[in-house]
Amino acid sequence: GLTYSPDDNHHFGVAYRSKIEYDVEGDITFKPVIAGPLAGTYEGETSVDMPASLQLSYAGDLSDRTQILMGVEWMEWSSLDQLVVESDQLAFNPTENFDWENTVRYSLGVRHAMNETTVLRAGVAQEESTQGTDNRSAISPDSDRVWLTLGAGFTPVENMTIDVGYAHIFVEDADINRADKGAQLKGTYELDADVIGAQLSYRF
Repeated sequence: GLTYSPDDNHHFGVAYRSKIEYDVEGDITFKPVIAGPLAGTYEGETSVDMPASLQLSYAGDLSDRTQILMGVEWMEWSSLDQLVVESDQLAFNPTENFDWENTVRYSLGVRHAMNETTVLRAGVAQEESTQGTDNRSAISPDSDRVWLTLGAGFTPVENMTIDVGYAHIFVEDADINRADKGAQLKGTYELDADVIGAQLSYRF
């Protein structure tokens, strides 16, 4: 990564992370209703490539107490084309095809220091989906979404900070229309989420 500050009030950043490969071992379970004679649990292993990402960011001081934050993040989800599970106990390798699309996330935030011990934060972000109607995954359905966030930070004593945050994620209805493995899957997923977090840090 790299940061550049042309003056004391404007700060630019760029960061790149290459893709990360994970090797995973575990069990595969087939349910009797669907798998019939294959029902049971089998040992298996696979490799998963997590996508590369590129981030551009900006932080600007509007005043001594208020800062505006902007960011753009690109993620190469197209590198995760399929998940193949290998097992010596099966005559085939279970495979999940993704055919996902690359995505871009845009974010805008404000940070305001009420005083020396209290900081307020608010933000909004828009995130593209990796999937469309024809390639949406029934295992992990995804759709375009908007994040609204609120947070605060407190410094009750010199070496301690407490951060709390809340986010509501508005997710567009996700249509699916696929024919896989001889079965037709057609419908709509309705999704949204609330996220609450808290963190305490103490410096020795």
